Amino acid sequence: LVLPRQAVPDISVTSPSYRESLGRGAYFVQTTSNAICRIFATGSELHLALKVARELEDEYSIDIDVVSFPSWEIFEKQDPAYKSSILDCNCLKVSIEAGVAQGWHKYIGERGIAISVDAFGRSGSPEDLSVHFKFDVTTIKQRIIRKLSTFNGIPEWFQKSGI
Repeated sequence: LVLPRQAVPDISVTSPSYRESLGRGAYFVQTTSNAICRIFATGSELHLALKVARELEDEYSIDIDVVSFPSWEIFEKQDPAYKSSILDCNCLKVSIEAGVAQGWHKYIGERGIAISVDAFGRSGSPEDLSVHFKFDVTTIKQRIIRKLSTFNGIPEWFQKSGI
């Protein structure tokens, strides 16, 4: 049983068994057929990732995959085909971690975005702190859209859309 410090909503979209989810170290929580972005998140950040994905899909009709990535160590023990199913895509990869970005580039690549909080010591409401650290839905969406606009390998219609 793992409990976060802050209140987080229940994520009812996850239904795979332990063996096919946490037992693999990383698993799809949301998958689409034509994703141009794949977001990796852990723990309480998974809700944030799903919200960012949902809003980008609603606002820009972008297909986005979301992967829960609770354990690098367990994931590294998986067979190459499974690891490939999680990591291989011709899309922008984004990690969301309320901690340091260190380690994420192995999974998101050089062109990916590591959204993290590399500074600590502030106090305030969770909402104010998320804005201060640029860890809020609006800022994350802006970073993804900005990166997608320069990303090779995304559909031509997106590049021409002027987003």
